[in-house]
Order: sequence, then C-alpha cells, then structure tokens
Amino acid sequence: MKLRDFMQEGGRKVVTPRDEKHYRELKKSVQDIQNNPKLRDPATKDEVERRKAELDAWAKKNIKKEDMAAEPAKCTHCDGTGKHGDE
Repeated sequence: MKLRDFMQEGGRKVVTPRDEKHYRELKKSVQDIQNNPKLRDPATKDEVERRKAELDAWAKKNIKKEDMAAEPAKCTHCDGTGKHGDE
C-alpha cells in the first residue's frame, strides 16, 4: 500500500478492511508509513493517526475481542504461576 492510497489531492480515499487479515495488512502499512523517517511532516502524522483510529474503530466493531488479543506468553521459568523466585 502506498501513501497515495491514504491521501489524495482534494479529499481522502479510505479503504475499509474486508476481514481481519486485510485489517492487519492495513495496520502494517500504516505502521510502515509512520516509521518512515522521510514522512515525518505534520500533515502525514495527522493522517496516520486519523487512519489508525479509523482502523481501530472498525476492528472494535467487526473483530471479536478474543480474536484481537494474542494469547499471553507463558513464563517458562516460573511454571506459569507468575512467581519468579525472588518475590
């Protein structure tokens, strides 16, 4: 996805995610734009923040909460109890 897919002269083109996989691809594209040092101008920053909020709102309505949360990593050195010996 290119920056021009997010911003166009005279208006905005907004791509609505089709499913969770597409949502994750769009989020990654937004993150790539956000992390690009050449695109750190205020207009791009504002657009990236706006787009992230739009994608998060879509996910909140369309993706089940348990699907969005990754399974927490289990601690291997405390047998999953959360007590790390020093406590």
